[in-house]
Amino acid sequence: YELMWWTPMPAVNKAFRKNFGFMYGLRGKGLYLIFVACLCLGLGKDASVSALNWATGVAFLAAGCLHWFVICFHPELAGQYV
Repeated sequence: YELMWWTPMPAVNKAFRKNFGFMYGLRGKGLYLIFVACLCLGLGKDASVSALNWATGVAFLAAGCLHWFVICFHPELAGQYV
């Protein structure tokens, strides 16, 4: 997905927008990152590498919250991200 910003490929872009359209906006991407963080943190003690599990969950949660911070407190920046 991120490669599409530098080298646009129309056929791949169309397929991505059809199947993963929520990733093209800050709201959808932020909610997705928070959802993945909840999955990581929800593993708890069941994960075999708990330090990596917590680090990944916290990183995804921070990234998702940063997306929502930009949406709420800097809407002019969020409007440029299309």
